[in-house]
Amino acid sequence: FTLMVALQLPGYEVHATGGCTNRNELGSSDKANAALCAAACTSNTRCVSFEYPKSGTRCRLSSSCDRLSRTVNDRGDENNWYLKDRFYPEKNNFQAPGPYAIRSPCPAINTIANHGFISRSGREIGVKDLAQALEDVFRISSEALIGSPVADAMKFGLTDRKGGKDVLTIDRLFQSRDSNRGSEAVEHDASFFREDSNSGWANDRLPSARLIRNFFEVNDEDNLRM
Repeated sequence: FTLMVALQLPGYEVHATGGCTNRNELGSSDKANAALCAAACTSNTRCVSFEYPKSGTRCRLSSSCDRLSRTVNDRGDENNWYLKDRFYPEKNNFQAPGPYAIRSPCPAINTIANHGFISRSGREIGVKDLAQALEDVFRISSEALIGSPVADAMKFGLTDRKGGKDVLTIDRLFQSRDSNRGSEAVEHDASFFREDSNSGWANDRLPSARLIRNFFEVNDEDNLRM
């Protein structure tokens, strides 16, 4: 028998298990090889992935087939599926927050906003979109996030409904109290640099000089890379 090996291409994650059904929104064309198909996807900022047959030349581009869970995921499928790297240079370069942008107390969430994985404004972020972005960038399970912290954010009234989905503004995350709604909200006790809300600290969202000093006192300078 003939063993068909999926060609590895720079800038793409390849899966020999087929792409998504009915998600070739950017059209199809014949390309002599997978590298030329990749070039077509790379040159199109809307393209997130493409299918290329294990035997054949039809190149199919997609603007929505952006994760493995959406694909047929079948080793018997006739196509290899190529997912464009998550860090798209033309889309995810760092940009400092603008004058009207909002940021949260969480550096990880601020990072994905600064790089455009969620809205750079920090406003009206879909809770499922936030969970998916954290999975894409930090490999945190979106299902776990939706089942726990995201569910808590909705339970404590930190979200609003807009356009048929639950959205939030990221500065409302990790509050000990939601001042707008007067209800207890999600407390974040894992921070190295912020006091717990039950510590008596006036504002647990601001960095604590005491904790910062203690952090550097107990860590060797050689182990720190700032």
